Amino acid sequence: VVRSLSKSFGLAGLRLGFALSAAQNIEKLEQVRQIFSVNRLAERAGKEIFDHFDYYREIWDKVSQTRENFIENISRLGFTPFRSYTNFVLVKFNDVLQMESVWQGLHDKGIEVLKADDEEEFTGLNGPFLRFTIGTDDEMQEVTQVVAELLQDGNHLAT
Repeated sequence: VVRSLSKSFGLAGLRLGFALSAAQNIEKLEQVRQIFSVNRLAERAGKEIFDHFDYYREIWDKVSQTRENFIENISRLGFTPFRSYTNFVLVKFNDVLQMESVWQGLHDKGIEVLKADDEEEFTGLNGPFLRFTIGTDDEMQEVTQVVAELLQDGNHLAT
């Protein structure tokens, strides 16, 4: 089992993780590992994480609930969200023109989402997809409301 502590613990810049395995596998990893593979700051952060694991559990539970609410709400608007266990949701729109219109409408309101035609983020995924990062309940409600308003304004969305 290999686990990164980067994103789910807010430590992306530290590149910290761990591996759990049988002794013979760990011995092989030790043979190729750098002498100082973890700096002191990262080591200290890792120790703090496990001392405050309940705090992170609460955050994950909240993100999960917010994500599920967003999936339900965006589905009601007629779009197809893909099930996720992360802090983002991939949503399929009816066509590329509709996806572009939603993206532009959100962008105009200062809400940034990723388009699937961004080859740096979505290699091999083309089509009418946007990736929504899960924020707070209020932020995700605002996103849903803006998309709903765009749907009501027939000039902005092709169906």
